[in-house]
Amino acid sequence: MSTFRYSICDPFSPEIIEKGSIDKAGFLKVFHEFPWEEMLHQMEEAENSVSGKDIHYSPSLEVENRSNKNGLSISVVDGKDEPEFYIFYKRPEIRKYLFGFIQKMDENFVSDRTSQTKADALAAINALFDNDLALLKSRWG
Repeated sequence: MSTFRYSICDPFSPEIIEKGSIDKAGFLKVFHEFPWEEMLHQMEEAENSVSGKDIHYSPSLEVENRSNKNGLSISVVDGKDEPEFYIFYKRPEIRKYLFGFIQKMDENFVSDRTSQTKADALAAINALFDNDLALLKSRWG
């Protein structure tokens, strides 16, 4: 059975907040209750204030399957009509160089997709917890 860990990136904290182990239901609850829009609003206010708080990250959640090292980082930015999600898919992957003559394992290869919706983020989360690596690779790889 796979075990998962997760962390949070608070825009106003320079440190990533490691939260520990979590299961699918727990992470979905965290995702749905995460104050995405509130944090975006706080960032906008901080950028417009005279004192100006330091902003270190976009609001983000990260989750990783400890068994196979596949993981997601989901961030949000202010979109025109609604928040826009960025999905970063991390996994071990063999990278080929010089026309395939040289191969090297990259333990933390990351691909990203911008212009994603909340529904896209939920689909990626479900694929990760269901170990649907083919879907993760086809949509976010």
